[in-house]
Amino acid sequence: MEIVTLCMVHGFLGVPEDWSQVETHLRLDNIPLEKINLLEDFQKLDNSDFLTWARKIQQQFQAAKGRRVFVGYSLGGRLLMHLNLMSEDKVVLLGSHPGLLEGKKEREQNDANWLKKGQNLTKHQWLQEWNKQDVFRNDSVRPIRDFTEEEFKCWLQVLSHWSLSKQELRDSWLKSFKKQVYWACGSSDKKFVELKESRIKGLLPENHIFEIEDSGHGVIFDNPIHVAQIIQGVL
Repeated sequence: MEIVTLCMVHGFLGVPEDWSQVETHLRLDNIPLEKINLLEDFQKLDNSDFLTWARKIQQQFQAAKGRRVFVGYSLGGRLLMHLNLMSEDKVVLLGSHPGLLEGKKEREQNDANWLKKGQNLTKHQWLQEWNKQDVFRNDSVRPIRDFTEEEFKCWLQVLSHWSLSKQELRDSWLKSFKKQVYWACGSSDKKFVELKESRIKGLLPENHIFEIEDSGHGVIFDNPIHVAQIIQGVL
C-alpha cells in the first residue's frame, strides 16, 4: 500500500482546529496528519519571510516516507506556494492568491490601516471590523476567535510580514508544478472566481481547478464536505 503523509496549514487568524470539520469527512486509513500552527511557526522563525517558512516545512517533512500531500487555506496556501516540491508531492490550495499583478501599494496601505486599528481598537472590536470585509461578505460561517493579547499582537506582526503585498508572484511556481497542484475557491467568492477565470485557468490543468458550491471565501468552514472530497481525491 502506498505511504502518504498529509500536512494541513490554516489561514490568517486561524488555528489547527480549523480543519476539524474537514478532517471528520476524510478517510485517512492510518495516513499521518500534521496540522501546522502558523502562529507558533512565526514566533519561532528568526527571519519570518515566505521562503524561510517554506524551508522550515521542507526540513520538518524531509524524513516523511512516501508521498507528501500539503493542503493550505488562504494564507496557508500562499505560504505553501514557496515549497520546492519533490516529484511525488501534491499541493491543494484553497482560496489562495498567487500574488498581486497590480495594486501592491494600495494593499500595503490597507495593511498599514489595519495595523493602526490594532493599536486603537480592542482585539474584539478589531476582529468584528475584520470580519466585515468585502471578501467575507458571502461566507455563511465566520469562525469565532478568542486570542490572548499576546497572540493578537503576534497576528498583527504576521499581517505585516506575510501580507499579500509582500508576496512575489507565484504564477511561474504554479506552472512549474502544474501536474502536482490543485486549486479551489468558493463559488460565491466573487474575487477568487474572477481570479480563477483570468489567471488560474491559464496555469493549471482544468481538472485540477474546482469551485466549491455554497461557499464564500471561507471554504473550510462553509463546505467542509466538498473540501474533504477534493482532498480525498488527491490522497
